[in-house]
Amino acid sequence: MKQYNLYSQLKRFTHESSLTLKLGIPVIIAHLLQTLMQFVDTVMAGHVSSHDLAGLAIATALYHPVFLLMLGILISLGSIIAQLFGANKPNEIVTNVIQGLWLSQVLAFISILILANPEPVLYWMGYEQEVIRVAGDYLRAICWGMPAVYAFIVLRMFSEGLSITRPTMYLSLAGLGVNIVSNYALMFGHFGFPALGAVGAGWTTSVVHWVMFIAMLVFV
Repeated sequence: MKQYNLYSQLKRFTHESSLTLKLGIPVIIAHLLQTLMQFVDTVMAGHVSSHDLAGLAIATALYHPVFLLMLGILISLGSIIAQLFGANKPNEIVTNVIQGLWLSQVLAFISILILANPEPVLYWMGYEQEVIRVAGDYLRAICWGMPAVYAFIVLRMFSEGLSITRPTMYLSLAGLGVNIVSNYALMFGHFGFPALGAVGAGWTTSVVHWVMFIAMLVFV
């Protein structure tokens, strides 16, 4: 009897672990791909100039705390959706997603207010004028994508709350491809675009955010 119970528990553990990995691995890969986008931006900015690399580093140091704060608020929607899905309450899922989309735009507006004019803080910190220009222009460029990225997070939480995790992985892979091509065009001035340096990476990020949001919206 004990051997049977041990076998039964091991079989259950193996089954549940495989389900967890099936859901979790795409999420992990998606996070790695999104981190790789920032890595690509940094490497490519290093091939432009030291001022561009410094401006990008400073801008992302200001951007990430704000973004992660808003992400921490929106990501809680995933647990809410999963709980409602398990309780078979589709109408409440719809209501929470709609409210999440409204909230995402409020958070985007707040983020833009915080990040759109960083120059006074950067001058106070004593950075060089060219570095401040690059950082400020980068943040203003990336602000255009904030409504899209926050709305994308809401739709992503909706999808993952329903145990559908692969679309985020596929869209992150596509976003990485768009990021590399757009950086090549906007940072170095190819395909008829002006060479914007690290600021081009900011515009690229906004483009990627809108592409991923529209694609996720179509999927949903």
